[in-house]
Amino acid sequence: MIKHLSLVHLSALVAGLAALCAFGTPTTVSADDVQTSTASVTFTMPKDSAVAASDMPTIDFSSAKVSSSAQDVTADSVDAPVAVTNPGFANAWSVSVAASDFTNTDNTQQIHSALLTFDATAAQSGNADSVATAPTVTDTTITTGGDQAALVKADRNGSAGTFTTEFASSAVHLHIPAGNTAGDYSAKLKWTLTDAIE
Repeated sequence: MIKHLSLVHLSALVAGLAALCAFGTPTTVSADDVQTSTASVTFTMPKDSAVAASDMPTIDFSSAKVSSSAQDVTADSVDAPVAVTNPGFANAWSVSVAASDFTNTDNTQQIHSALLTFDATAAQSGNADSVATAPTVTDTTITTGGDQAALVKADRNGSAGTFTTEFASSAVHLHIPAGNTAGDYSAKLKWTLTDAIE
């Protein structure tokens, strides 16, 4: 009986040592094998590509009764946006506008020193997923018969793609100074797209 007990005790001890060795031996794990590579792409500009204007508006002002006082008239309609397409040049561009004097049909009368004002609005990309920076549009006033002024401006490295600037009729105004006479008048708008291709 004693020998039997001793054998059982010894067997348990051996089993315990085996288990201890199994749990106590450290396991070696290999580190991840990480490598790097590159991806590349080249964008080439098609031949004869250019920053181009595709639309410029014609503006019709509401009629007003002649007055001995100055008048401010809001546009009745603006038929198109200011639209510019930059196919991918990293250059700044701008659209400026100038207006001739408002004259009657036979050029015998004109509206002197009229002011044409465009309220600031947001330029919109033609692509919903565009990452380009939109050009800025600021409040702009020009004197008819005077110098042009920049209306839409895009910074360098921005505004690639097509951007349109929609002016609501309520955002375009004509200031007519006192002392002008009744008549049907029209003026020519000159839109100038300026860019610096690099």
